[in-house]
Amino acid sequence: MGTPTPWHKGRVVLMGDAVHAITPHLGQGAAQAIEDGVVLADALSRHDNLDTAFAEYTARRYERCKLIVDTSLAIGEWEMGRLPGFDNVAATNHVLDVMAQAALIHPPAPADSLAPEKGRVRCHLRRAGNCR
Repeated sequence: MGTPTPWHKGRVVLMGDAVHAITPHLGQGAAQAIEDGVVLADALSRHDNLDTAFAEYTARRYERCKLIVDTSLAIGEWEMGRLPGFDNVAATNHVLDVMAQAALIHPPAPADSLAPEKGRVRCHLRRAGNCR
């Protein structure tokens, strides 16, 4: 996926296509840049230290962006006949399902507050692309 972490150095932080350029196959480029802005603004509002805010921003965005970049690239490979057997529809539906889970752009909850009674939804993406 795009640029390896960290996505910042000093007072400069990367976002949008500068850090996770996406092929057009999922139509997510602008959406991901907007999400970057929302998460970065939230992290900056909660931390006085830029390194801490930027590190949180990267941690909160990395897996979500990676899913989109990797899936979009796979769809492109499939369209060019380089990925036989790839299920384009299932991959697209999986990404859209994950994107609908707004909880992914919010700060991670402490481990002890992940109980269902707390009302938090967490999606853990596995290499196989399963959400649980």
